Amino acid sequence: MKKRLYFSNYLLPLIFFLLLSFAIKGRSQPSLSNEYLTPELRRQVEQLKRDVAAEPTSGQTEDQRADVLWRWANAFAMEGGLLPVELPLVMALVKAYPKDPSYSNRKSESLDRFVRELQVREEMPGAIGPLASDVSKPFLPGSYQTIVQTYTIGEMPMVEGGGILVAKHFLADHGYYQTTDPTADDYVTIRCSNLRASFEIVTTTVSGMHGGFFTPADVLTFQLEGTNLTKGETITVTHGDRSGGSKGFKVQTYSNDRFPLPLYVDLEGKGNFFTLPIGHYKVIGDPVFSVKGFAPSVVATGKSFEMSVRSEDQYFNRASGSFPSYEVKINGRKFREIKASDKAITVLKDLKIESPGVYRLSIQSKDGKITGVSNPIWVQDNPKYGIYWGETHGHSGFAEGQGTADAYFRFGRDDARLDFLTHSEHDLWLDDSEWEVLRKNVKKYNEEGKFITYLGYEWTVKAERGGHNNVLFRTPDDRSRVPLQEAPVLSELYRRLANENDMGD
Repeated sequence: MKKRLYFSNYLLPLIFFLLLSFAIKGRSQPSLSNEYLTPELRRQVEQLKRDVAAEPTSGQTEDQRADVLWRWANAFAMEGGLLPVELPLVMALVKAYPKDPSYSNRKSESLDRFVRELQVREEMPGAIGPLASDVSKPFLPGSYQTIVQTYTIGEMPMVEGGGILVAKHFLADHGYYQTTDPTADDYVTIRCSNLRASFEIVTTTVSGMHGGFFTPADVLTFQLEGTNLTKGETITVTHGDRSGGSKGFKVQTYSNDRFPLPLYVDLEGKGNFFTLPIGHYKVIGDPVFSVKGFAPSVVATGKSFEMSVRSEDQYFNRASGSFPSYEVKINGRKFREIKASDKAITVLKDLKIESPGVYRLSIQSKDGKITGVSNPIWVQDNPKYGIYWGETHGHSGFAEGQGTADAYFRFGRDDARLDFLTHSEHDLWLDDSEWEVLRKNVKKYNEEGKFITYLGYEWTVKAERGGHNNVLFRTPDDRSRVPLQEAPVLSELYRRLANENDMGD
């Protein structure tokens, strides 16, 4: 049996440059005791609920309904509410591709699903029960683990025909879920506290970051049979069940401070899967395998500079564990020594090179087993210019990447040793509350003269409609983005940026 669900239909040919281990949308249900909408928006929201209940959204009604849902969703998110991860994307598709037949019915169906989910969350805060995970410590890359996630039924029962969708982040290189061979890797099982319940294994067609990104993919779904489930009963999903001889679930190989293991729940048996706060695990590096040095590209003769020495594992993650002492050499002679420690990154200060030329500093452990070099260092008498390195285009789990927004900045500053950095998240997945996080992070991590952070985002549409445009602001204070959901044409983006900002900024 195959069910069809479209979280999104974002089929653009993206090329990703992902700086680091990467984040998720994960918020607890907010307390909405006080009205958080303006009276006019509240009136429009209540009308939207009635309209969707009375008649499904169509091409004739989706534009107006999307306007209300978009403003409602952002206000809800600013209150700390958990939004469906693909809601901003569907709003963008409605605006940018109003007559594109490849998106037609799917946009309208998704819009109605999101209206229903926000209605349930707003009117019945305890309807969608909690999700708990047994993960308490970080994993080593590529290791085999068992991860247990338990969903507890809330105020809204799960009826027969409902179930659990076990999604997979499209960028992960962890194991591929399977339910047929208990002796093989990545065996996934489900159990329920109600012994009358059973589950049929079916697939649900999903597009987006938790399904097929460029083309829809079939995603593992457990469909409830035999009984309804009521408040307090539990469903447990085990990734890497070892009871039948499996080695477990193979986690991904690149380090990550918050890797998502998303589950979605259908309570009403209509294929309408609600978002759960996303379970996650952390991946740290393996023991040290190699070492690298990061120094300025241009330094003045006899002037002091710094060099960062980073111990890496075989996957180029920041290594973990204990680290040997290193000798740093220049032209074969000893230059500095780094003592053995538990720190993967050491910053050497007050280094000087007294003669002009191009140098690479070599680094090796005392036993010679771990070796590496720095980048080229161009030493000049009275250099007129410096060379500064940065990244203006990178993503985290706020969009289709992974990990937290904070980890993005920490990696750029501490591991990549960049001089400047922008977290230019795709507006396709960005809501107002996440924009506020980006603004605050720019101020939090900026260090004048050392590490310069810029506020930015990526306005994203198909190439023939304008392509991907990265917008950067000179300062973060009081900056509002002009997203695709509000400016679906490139000329409108430029017009609004010009009207709402000093173009010198």
